[in-house]
Amino acid sequence: MQVYFSHMVDTLRFLGNSQPKKFAALLPENPGRCLSYNYRLPPQHVFQILRCALPPIYKLTPETFASQVESFKEVLDLSTQSRLDVALTSENSIDNDYWDEMGFVVAKKEDMWRHLKPELYCIFWYMNIQSILVPEQLYKDEIKSVTDQTKRLTD
Repeated sequence: MQVYFSHMVDTLRFLGNSQPKKFAALLPENPGRCLSYNYRLPPQHVFQILRCALPPIYKLTPETFASQVESFKEVLDLSTQSRLDVALTSENSIDNDYWDEMGFVVAKKEDMWRHLKPELYCIFWYMNIQSILVPEQLYKDEIKSVTDQTKRLTD
């Protein structure tokens, strides 16, 4: 399934980059809510699907960034709530002595935002490898610049 999911995300990323209007038309009104709560996808899958539709983080205004933080936080909260709903309705979790899903999810939900800043959570899932990848030439230029400065200081 992971291979098919990765292929689907690559296809969506291509469509999102080449034809953003068509990509936007594929998404429901509130895609984060729909994918996480209605389709019960885990947050990592939701963010992987939606990442290609997000504007670059450095172009966001403070208000837009705050809105993105709230929507990312909502995805995790909805995912946690859907897990709790399943645990409350599942007979297996009540009878299982080894795994108490309901207790785990309730404890996780109460502690989560106390230990994890929503802004950091948003930035973590917002970024991809291209966001942290430094182009080779830029890297070499920076090394040369530092080397030149060090040389001038030691001369």
